[in-house]
Order: sequence, then C-alpha cells, then structure tokens
Amino acid sequence: MTGDDTACTYATDDSREGVPSLLNAAIDRLARAGGLSDAPGEVARSLDEADLREAALIHLSALLEAEPTNVRSDGVSIGGIALGLVASRDPSATLFYEDLATGFLVQGADLERRDGPTTMAALLELLQYARDRSDTLLYLPTDHRKERIARLVERTGASERFVRFILARYHTLSSKVAA
Repeated sequence: MTGDDTACTYATDDSREGVPSLLNAAIDRLARAGGLSDAPGEVARSLDEADLREAALIHLSALLEAEPTNVRSDGVSIGGIALGLVASRDPSATLFYEDLATGFLVQGADLERRDGPTTMAALLELLQYARDRSDTLLYLPTDHRKERIARLVERTGASERFVRFILARYHTLSSKVAA
C-alpha cells in the first residue's frame, strides 16, 4: 500500500484483481480519522454486510487460532473444519457485536473460546493497529512490546492471546478472507 488514500486490493485471485478490499477500505477510514475518540464507532456503524463478514471471518479465525483455507459465500473452512456463517441479530450468536446489535451464527463447531472483542469498534481498532503498526512491535524492547499489547487488551476488551494472534497473523488472515 502506498501513502495515498487508495484502499488495498485483492491480489490472491485473478478474478478479483484490482477490486478494493472492503475491510481495508474501512480501516483506511479509521486510520485517516487520526485517533478521534468516536472514529472506531463511526466506521463500525458505516460497515456494510460484506465488511462485517470479512471482519467476522478474521475474528473467527483468531478464536480458532487457524487460518481459513476456503472462503465461500455460505461459510468457510478453517483448520480443516467446514463452518457455516449466518448473519444474525440474536444476542446469543457465536460472534455478536454489541455496538451494532448484529452478529453471526457459526454452524459446524462449538466455540469454547469467546475472548475476542464484543464490539465491532474494538475489533476494528485492533485490526487497524495490526495492519498499520504490528511490524514495529518486533523492534521494541520486550517490556515496551508487552506494554503496547497490554494497552490493546485493555482498550479492546479482548484477551492477550486473541490480540497476539491478530497481531502476528493479520496480513495473512486479511488476504485469505478477502480472496
């Protein structure tokens, strides 16, 4: 990605070459907001169904600690398990985002872990940090890295395990769910 305002594009599938990555376009809007207090909430409320699904697939991958291998319109295969993903307004949905009062039912597996963010705004904040700044964590002294991760855990309400998985694998997850 260059320094201009163009969104990242899909590069893994020739049929989608040059098509803007919807979630990355939303994260670009968040990054341009420059840390305004309600920016994550505003961007979260502006997401369309495809954006939400892309974010939910990354969220689900982090909960399962595995990368998606086959993304379909009706679901996804993660870690060799075929899962259905159905939009839902039911607060007991597997992935439910309180700020949007919407979520997704995951069919085909029971998730024991539910330690990700409970709002889309918090998930977007984490994804934006992972996309734009996770590489710099490698160069920080260990204690500074731990402090930054602890602040992300506090701000997003996600577990340290979840945050670390997203930070380590965001770019790969993003390219796989967008393909």
